Amino acid sequence: MKSNPVKMNPSETELWNCENAFDFVCPRRWESLKHTESADIRYCEACSQNVYFCETPLEFVRQGNLGRCVAIRKEVTPGEVYTDYRMGGRTANPELRLAKYEREKDWWKAVLALDPAFNVEQIEDIRGKFEPHK
Repeated sequence: MKSNPVKMNPSETELWNCENAFDFVCPRRWESLKHTESADIRYCEACSQNVYFCETPLEFVRQGNLGRCVAIRKEVTPGEVYTDYRMGGRTANPELRLAKYEREKDWWKAVLALDPAFNVEQIEDIRGKFEPHK
């Protein structure tokens, strides 16, 4: 399965690598997907595919490179991380906001180091946000 990078806007969702994301009304939230026997796999009734929840950058890249729909924690979606930090965020304490940004930036740098082969345009956009001098 080849990903169509134009169909996913990672700043809006924690779901990635869905070829059908804009062909129908996609739930685009992990919480809205149907539970399966495995805690880290849910079923999307809109596109009839399993979605694999990935806790680590390595899992995210491995599963995505296999052509599977993948989900990440909402806290590490690029829009969540970057906007929260740059726009003043929901955390009143600037030190906590910076620590959160640095932790999540490290997550994405680990993803980028693994050179994912899916959602290429979005990955390059993320690279530009977190590695602006490259």
